[in-house]
Amino acid sequence: MQSGIMFEWLTGGYVLAGFHEVIYTQATKDAYERVKKEIEAGNKRSLWRISSTLFAHIRHNVDLRPLPELAEAGFYNVEEAREKYRPMTAHEKLIEELSAINLVPKQSYADMSKSASHDN
Repeated sequence: MQSGIMFEWLTGGYVLAGFHEVIYTQATKDAYERVKKEIEAGNKRSLWRISSTLFAHIRHNVDLRPLPELAEAGFYNVEEAREKYRPMTAHEKLIEELSAINLVPKQSYADMSKSASHDN
């Protein structure tokens, strides 16, 4: 299980966000071809690889500033956290992260729900 970036912000960096990357290398392709040949030769093998990821997000309007209770308990340095984890909502952080990987929607979900409520 990996922690996400929003949890890192709430904990002032005490719990760091995990990094996940899927790559397809020549070694992966070679392994696929080797197993494919084994199957063709009659060996019981499978080409299936199953990986499951669950993404969860904090409610859009939650302030992600590090929780003061954790600072009081000594889990993070207040000055360092203030510099690194600026105030923003979970929605703002989500849009920032999606922008970084070129996946930000042209219209935000918040804007879509506002326009839908005005149509009624």
